[in-house]
Order: sequence, then structure tokens, then C-alpha cells
Amino acid sequence: MPDPVYLTKARAEQAIELAQPTILNLMQAVTNRKALHIVILGVDGEILHEQSVGPDVQADRQRLALCTEIVRSKARIHFRTGRPAAEIQARRPHALLVGDTLWGGSASHEGIIVGASGVQSYFDESISATVAAILWGLCVHAQAAHMAKAEKPSIYESPVN
Repeated sequence: MPDPVYLTKARAEQAIELAQPTILNLMQAVTNRKALHIVILGVDGEILHEQSVGPDVQADRQRLALCTEIVRSKARIHFRTGRPAAEIQARRPHALLVGDTLWGGSASHEGIIVGASGVQSYFDESISATVAAILWGLCVHAQAAHMAKAEKPSIYESPVN
């Protein structure tokens, strides 16, 4: 499969970085834990980027190891079915496979799939949606900048920074 033009690891990292103030505010105000793991999928359904976020990341390594496996499963469910893991759990249990997690916490924005695991599943989903929306905005912004160039090829020849 060719490389994605705009959905890059660098943009995925930037999206999490931009979302972190919101994530940290949620953790300080309302979540039951202070660390979670985020997975962003590429267009092929493979992990594009993943990282742990929160003030307790170092202190909570053992729990986050379990969260890592759970969030990867949430993202796989979402990619496979096209719907958030929580929806599949609640409304489409017939779509679940052996090895799938029983927790929700994934979201997509314009096809960009993100999963999170480590806090309440509804906050996992909210955080996933936030990161996905920011990443989409970064991709659209990069495309707008590229399209504004006077000189550009008619076919994308490589990922666009």
C-alpha cells in the first residue's frame, strides 16, 4: 500500500500533543485515573502512533500495559466494523470476535480512528474523538497549504509535510 499523503505519524503525534491540555484538565477534574493509553490507526488499520498520557504514566506502568492491549482491541473493533467499540458492545454483540475487548472507548472523525483506554470508557471515547478531530483538522490544514502552492504535481508523489 502506498504511503498516506497527510495522515502521518508526525501529525498523529502533534494531534495528541495539542489535545493534551484538554486530556490533563479532564484527568484533574473528573476521571477516575490519571493515565491512559491512546492508539491512532492509519488508513490501513495498522497502528500509526500510540502513546501513554497523563501525570501518573510512570507510576501506573503495570496497569497501562493492560490498557495498551485493551485499546488496541477497541481500535481493531472500530476499524473492522466502522463503528465505536461501545456501540458494538451495546448494539451489535454479534459482530464481536474471540479476543475482542468488552470495553468501549474508540471514536472516529471523517474516517480517522482513535482509541483510548485507562479512564472511564465514556471519557476514553471523548478523548478519542478529540484527538481524531484535531488530527483531521491538521490533515485538512496541510492539504489547504499544499493546494495553495502555485507549483505542485498533479499526482501526490510523497507524503506532504
